[in-house]
Formats: sequence, structure tokens, C-alpha cells
Amino acid sequence: MDSPRAGLRTRKRAADLLFFHLVAAYSLLHETRAIHAGAVRAGTLHGAGRQDDYKPAIAEAYKQLGHIYRTRGLKETAADYYRKAIGFIEENNLNKFSLPILYSELATVLIDTGRYEEAAEELEKGKARLTLPEYIWPLKLKQVILYSRTGRSAEARTLFDQIRQGHDGYLTTASLTEAQLAINLAEHEFGRALTTLDKLIGLFKETGHSETYFYELFQTRAETYAETGNYEAAYKSQKHYLDLYRKKVGDDNERNLGEFATLLDVSRLDVEKAELQRQTQEVRLHRTQLGIAALSVILLLTVLFLLFTARMNRRLAHAKRAAEASSRMKGVFIRNITHEINTPLNSIVGFAELAAAPDADDEERQSYIEIIRENSGYLQKLVDDVLYIAGLESSDTPPALGPVDINVCCMQCIQTVRDYSLRKLDIRFEPECAQLPVNTSCLLLSKALTELLRNAARFAPDGRITLAYTLISHKKRIAFTVTDRLNTDYQYNNIQH
Repeated sequence: MDSPRAGLRTRKRAADLLFFHLVAAYSLLHETRAIHAGAVRAGTLHGAGRQDDYKPAIAEAYKQLGHIYRTRGLKETAADYYRKAIGFIEENNLNKFSLPILYSELATVLIDTGRYEEAAEELEKGKARLTLPEYIWPLKLKQVILYSRTGRSAEARTLFDQIRQGHDGYLTTASLTEAQLAINLAEHEFGRALTTLDKLIGLFKETGHSETYFYELFQTRAETYAETGNYEAAYKSQKHYLDLYRKKVGDDNERNLGEFATLLDVSRLDVEKAELQRQTQEVRLHRTQLGIAALSVILLLTVLFLLFTARMNRRLAHAKRAAEASSRMKGVFIRNITHEINTPLNSIVGFAELAAAPDADDEERQSYIEIIRENSGYLQKLVDDVLYIAGLESSDTPPALGPVDINVCCMQCIQTVRDYSLRKLDIRFEPECAQLPVNTSCLLLSKALTELLRNAARFAPDGRITLAYTLISHKKRIAFTVTDRLNTDYQYNNIQH
């Protein structure tokens, strides 16, 4: 009972498969007829470009012919014209054309015709002629498709994962989905391939493309349905492909060839216009010498004015940035100085209240008075520093610079802190050089280092402090480091020499 049914199913499957291939053959017949008129017109335009000797037009003709033959399915002829375009562009150094993109197109048609070794060679040539880093990603995607077609699906998937993680937005979702489709077909995952095809068709529709733009996907879907045995769906997809193809044949031929004809017409007009201008200039040359001289003077004055304006704009921009930076620094300074003033003020107020307490004995009161005196001195010095900084800012004369030995300046700062400290300090100096003369302001440098040492002295529990400096940025800058026992580092590295 089962054998007749199985034979019937087998005959039905064979009949469906035969019908599917007949439909495909019918499309190929119409394709060959449709391309003939377009190829003849493109050849005529290419001859016009040769006659006018306009090299970009000739290269464009080769490229457009490659696109036309590829669109119509004549991949061998398309490959020949892509090679002619690449050779002509390289021979004449036409930089307006992107060679990596042309190599990518050539590799695509070679892959479609099964010439995988040649496709691999063309991809490597494209990588060697990269002019921008982002051109590598289309070539890598073609490498994924090549791997998929040659049975190296594992390598294709590995490279595809690397591309998805590193292309940084240079590839569209549609192009990535096309590579994913090639991997699915190579791994015979026809169910996933159909899902990927639907996704790819949806992406093209979302971006506003008509179905004639991606009509070949319907043929791929028909072939995938045929592989799964769903010949009814395969027939519908193939029929839809044929309808779209017939529409695209006429539209694309007229549009591409019309644009190319316009390009050649414009180029021919440019050449004729240039020749006419040259003849006119030769006739009127003796009458225009004075005008040319006057125009040269005006042009020179204009250039000088533009240069002066640009220079003034740069100065204004620099002054604006300096003013903004100064405003930001003032805000930071006010916040910091508020904190610094509050610290001794709080100590003075607090210990003054303790000293005024009736239950405090003379010894405690005297210690409170010493603390108040110390913080008063710190507050007085802080006010003096603020006034000094304000004087520097308001003064038109910058601080005087002169030769300063960094080691001598550091030792003076250490001695100053030791002399004015109320506690015993063990301050060590670790210079990188035996002598280091620089051209700077000894006064400003001393103030900065003294403040760092005083700040460290307040927090060092045992009074052990280390002052050191190192040369950085190829010995063009000095980084000062003040370290207390708690491993707290205070750095000052704004000195250049």
C-alpha cells in the first residue's frame, strides 16, 4: 500500500522540480534578449568617450557596463568589464574612483560564477589598495561569502562574528544580513535561511527601496523553498522574481545609460567651452593686460585682508578660551579658598569658646591660645597669598623669570617649613639630579612647594616627610612629589624648562 503512494510522491516531486527549472530557463531567455539593446547603447557611449579622450568617462563606461551585465546575470562579461575598469583607472591614476569597491564588485561576480581562487586574489588586491580604513569591511564581508561558497563555513562564521563586533557602524544591517544568509545556505540551514531572507527583504523595504532593487532575493528564496521541498512556494517566489526582473530590465537600462549619456554630453560641452575660451583669450590678450594686473592687486589685497581677519579671529578665539578658562579657574579657586578659610576660622572660634569657658585651667587655656595663634597665623598667610594672587592677576607685568637651581630652591623651602613649624619635622630631600638649573620664578615655585610641605606637615603623625622631583615628558617638565608617612602624595608638575 505504501509503495504506490511513495512512487506517486516521487513523481510529483520530480514534476515540480522540472517545472521550477523550466521557469528559471524562461527567465534566462528574456534576460539575454533584454540586455542586447542596453549593451549596444552603452558600447556606443563608450566609443564617444574614446573619441573625446575623456578618461573618467571611459572608466565610468567600463564600470557601468560591468554593473549592467551583472544586473542582467551575465557575470562573466561583467567580470571582464570590471577588470577593464580597474586596469584603466590604475593606468591613468584616476583618483576619483574607489578601487577597493571595484575589487569587491569583481570578487562578487567571480564568486557567483564559481571562480573562487580568482575571487580570493582580487580580494587581496583590494586590501592592498585601501585608501580609507572603512573600505576593509566590505572586502571582509566578501571574504565571508567566499568562505561560505567554498565549504569553509566555520571560518566564515568566525570572520563574520569578528566583523559584527568590530565594524563600528561602517556596515549596514542589510549587508550583515546578506553575509548571514550566505552562512545559513552554506550550512544547509534552509529554515534559518528563509527567516534571514524575510528579514533582509523587510530591511530593504524599511529603507524605502522598491522590490526591483532586491529582486534577486526572490529567486534565492525560490531556490531555498525548492531545497526544502515546498515547490508551490518556490513557484510563487520564482514567478514574482520574473515579474520584478522584467520591470527592472527596462528601467535600469534607460536610467543608467541616460545618466552616462548626460555625463558624456556635459564633458563634451566642457571641452568645447574651454576651447572657445582659449581662442577668445588669445584674441583679447593685448586688451586685458591692465585688467589682469588690477585684478592681481585686488586679489592680493583680498588675500591679505583674509589673512589678517583669520589671524584676528584666532587671537579672539584664543582670548575667549583664556577668559573661559580663567572663569572656571576662579570658580574652583573660590570653592577651595572658602574651604581653606573655614578650617582655621572654625578652629579659632571653637578654641576661643573653650578658652573663655570658666572651668578651663590656665594650662589648658594657654594651649587653646597657642592653637588660636597658630590658626590665626595660617589665616593671615592665606589672606596674604590671596592678595598676592589678586595682584598678579591685575598686574600687566608677569612675574620675573630667571635662572633657578631647583635643588637650592627645594632646600630653602624645607628650611622655611622647619623654622616655622611648632613641631619637630624630619623632612628628606630626594633630587633626581645633582644640579638642575631652570628658567622660572623662584618666588612662585617656593610658595607652591612651601604650601605642599606645610600641608604634609599637618597630616604627618611622626613628622617624616619626603620631597622629591622627577623629569618627565622627555625632560621638558618637572614633577614634584611630597609624601608623608601615610603615603599621601601631593604633586606639582607645572614647571617647564
